[in-house]
Amino acid sequence: MISGDLTNKQKLCLEERTSFLINFTGVETQKALSIQDEGVSTRRLYKILANTIYDWHWLSHDDSNRFAFRGVGELVWTPHKFGSLGLVAPSIEYNSNIKLHYGLFANLIDLFTSKEYAKWGYREIRQVGDERHIVFAPFLDFELLEKSRVERQERHFWAELVRVYCKLSDRALDALASCRNKTSTSHSLLIQLVNWKRHMGTAFDMLQQVNITAMNASTKDEVRRHIEAARACVKQFFVKRGHFKDIEDHILELKSSAAYSELQQFIPCQNETRGGVTNMADKCDALIDLSDYLAALHAICGEFRKQIRIDQQLEVPDLIKLTDSLKILEQILPTSTLLDPKRWVIPFLQPNEREIAVLCLTLIEEVFAIFENRIGNPILRPTPHYNDVLHRNYPLPKDHFTKGN
Repeated sequence: MISGDLTNKQKLCLEERTSFLINFTGVETQKALSIQDEGVSTRRLYKILANTIYDWHWLSHDDSNRFAFRGVGELVWTPHKFGSLGLVAPSIEYNSNIKLHYGLFANLIDLFTSKEYAKWGYREIRQVGDERHIVFAPFLDFELLEKSRVERQERHFWAELVRVYCKLSDRALDALASCRNKTSTSHSLLIQLVNWKRHMGTAFDMLQQVNITAMNASTKDEVRRHIEAARACVKQFFVKRGHFKDIEDHILELKSSAAYSELQQFIPCQNETRGGVTNMADKCDALIDLSDYLAALHAICGEFRKQIRIDQQLEVPDLIKLTDSLKILEQILPTSTLLDPKRWVIPFLQPNEREIAVLCLTLIEEVFAIFENRIGNPILRPTPHYNDVLHRNYPLPKDHFTKGN
């Protein structure tokens, strides 16, 4: 990740380094796992990159003599609702074929349509079951390797990291990418709150504006997608909490994978970031403590989702579950009149979609104001949140690399 103004030549150099490192990761993963025919799923490639990026930054920071690295081009470690990923935040303005998510991140599949990303070993995109796999060359010949902007010792250690991480189970790979220390865990939990609020808030805002019976099929589907996305965020919040709790088990799996690697004693890097505008490590415990309240808030919204019957499952609303969830929220909103059960029982027994939507939206705002106060950090919408992560609170050191990136 580079800040400041860059010349066109510098941007092209960064793009070349980035494209080589991604292709090289794919080639080395295929070789280590003997999967040259099926290629590497984008899901695992993003995770392998996230872990490699994390260690690359800290290895060179802690021992610049042994690990004399340049940077990782435009690759960035990024907290995500699916767990932390290694993404590309390009400085080059691509054509319309490559759109940037949140105005920041390029999709790997899209990048491989460009000439630069296709020249370092990329072969094709292949559908394998429900996943898309990228097939790379079985190897890169020495002449091509020497043409890259990545030096020999860098290629050696990058390949070492990739070979160690690519052999991990999906769970360990995600745990180490997302929750290896308090800093990364805080980022991984916070992004779930960011996305839950966006998705559930959007769903109820749509229900507030248009009666469900007047919605067309595509609008109903959009509401359902937002509700399902919010449900996934709650699930991932608890998955990440579990990862952090069990991180030592995942580190043992990594150490086993690295048994014959010269990097075994150095990885995973678990340094806590103390720079940046916000000390995210100090927010980890507070974020974990929000678990029960997030679950209660989600449960309340869920009971009214059943009332509105946006889904086809014909679930039966549970008044006891609703009142129990309201009681849990009383612990953080002890004086709020919004939690008076009488305000919720009438729309529960005599469903009024607009009234239900307004109640839920108001509750979301009140609860998230408490969340922000508890963690001492604003819970922004996704785009400003990611801008904050990349430019103000990036968790990895980046000013120590040898000349060039």
